[in-house]
Amino acid sequence: MTGGTLVTGAAGFVGSWLVPALQAAGERVIGAGLPGSSPQRPPDEWVELDLLDFARLRRMLSDKRPDRIVHLAALASPVLAAREPLAALRSNYRIVDGLLRAARDGAPDARLLLVSSGEVYGYRPPHSPPHAETGPTNPHTLYAATRVAAERRAQLAQARDGLDVVLVRPFNHTGPGRGRDYAESSFARQLARIERGRQAPRLRVGNLEARRDYSDVRDVVEAYRLLLERAESGGVYNVASGRARSLRSVMEHLIQSSTVRPEVTVDPELYRPHADDRTESCGDPRRLRELGWSPRYALEDTLDELLDDWRSRG
Repeated sequence: MTGGTLVTGAAGFVGSWLVPALQAAGERVIGAGLPGSSPQRPPDEWVELDLLDFARLRRMLSDKRPDRIVHLAALASPVLAAREPLAALRSNYRIVDGLLRAARDGAPDARLLLVSSGEVYGYRPPHSPPHAETGPTNPHTLYAATRVAAERRAQLAQARDGLDVVLVRPFNHTGPGRGRDYAESSFARQLARIERGRQAPRLRVGNLEARRDYSDVRDVVEAYRLLLERAESGGVYNVASGRARSLRSVMEHLIQSSTVRPEVTVDPELYRPHADDRTESCGDPRRLRELGWSPRYALEDTLDELLDDWRSRG
């Protein structure tokens, strides 16, 4: 059977929410993931595939002929990207290059939703205007630089090969299932462990003065679903709340929602220094809202669900 929506990285955090959202909208979903990975929410068809295997990727696209492709697979942690720069380059640029070439040959009419990151804009002083899509990219991390490179490659593929590409720049998003390598999820995990007596009552944190724009992962996947249907070909869209929150306020809410009051200690290994430690990243979602998107989840409720999720993981 051909057609449907191909989701790369379908076994990951966002993929586990996007797959059922697309299915609920009546889409046939083909999920792709690394050999040995297992999707939390089964797609209609599952393909084990190393996306760096260009020949096999091209054969798969020629065989499946998806109508739409959502590319989620990436090394999405700035901290891990800094530790493993070559892995970040392979995951965030080389795979995109191969996917674009394979789509040109095997699924040239498919719409490709390339998920990038709001980090491509860089950081600004607190309370600056939110980043708009018309603003310049100014990556401050190796992770963001790999995302900018992938965006430029996708724009070249659209201009040169006529592919239907939509660039998406999500800002921070979280919710149940979030990995432990992200600040708010690390806070929730530690609090759940302290509640169970599995960790001393000390909460290890990094830079609490940074301000970030958080959305619920369920609102984010609804944005992706909407963009597949309504986005302008070649368009660039922020997925953001439009409001920056300090990591300190996120931590304080999680502590208030827990049953413990731990000592908060700054761990140098978790601290990401910047020229101004009170950096801010916040996106303007106006273009997305004009397509009909509106977030449904309050951050406080999302954080409470994240804490409950870590409690349930044991």
